[in-house]
Amino acid sequence: MFVNRNRDVVPVIRQDCIQELGKWIEAYPAQYLDNNYLKFLAWGLSDKDAKVRKEALEGLKRLYEKDTFVVALESVTTRFRPRIISMLNDVDKDVRVVALDLAVKLLEYGSLFSHYFCRDAELTPLPTSSLRHDRIDEAQKIAVRKFLADEDSGHRAKVAKFVATEIENDHITPKVDELAALGGKNRSFLVFPFFLSFFLITFL
Repeated sequence: MFVNRNRDVVPVIRQDCIQELGKWIEAYPAQYLDNNYLKFLAWGLSDKDAKVRKEALEGLKRLYEKDTFVVALESVTTRFRPRIISMLNDVDKDVRVVALDLAVKLLEYGSLFSHYFCRDAELTPLPTSSLRHDRIDEAQKIAVRKFLADEDSGHRAKVAKFVATEIENDHITPKVDELAALGGKNRSFLVFPFFLSFFLITFL
């Protein structure tokens, strides 16, 4: 019955199906946190009705907020990530807002997918030599960074937090660790000058 109603011609019925499916997956992950069900949620991202698209994004966002679900979501993330990023330019403003929330969450988990794998239903760190290359690509990061200039201050704040973390993790921390190892200086003493110099070179 769900499969038929999920494709109903009435948008509100499709919306209700997506909403309930998200609740099922969240409440009963042992049965429903599986690609056979996640795909229906992800297909809602391309629905012609904005309310259905928004509901699909909301459902995925709620799932990504649970750390224990992250690894199980990796397959659907890889497949539908470009669609999620493209929804930052959706014609509907409400859809764009939720898409931004989910995109930032995906970017936060970009490194998590690279550094963890599932063992006994837990996230277990991988050794550096075993890291996989599942990082979200630069084009998708740029699509999110552009919201730094958005007229909505809430959007700017969400993205600014990610950008600051990205700069520190990808550019500042490696250099600081390298210099600290060579010179034996206190690591925290070196962070600020490197962050300042990176900002000046990049943005001025």
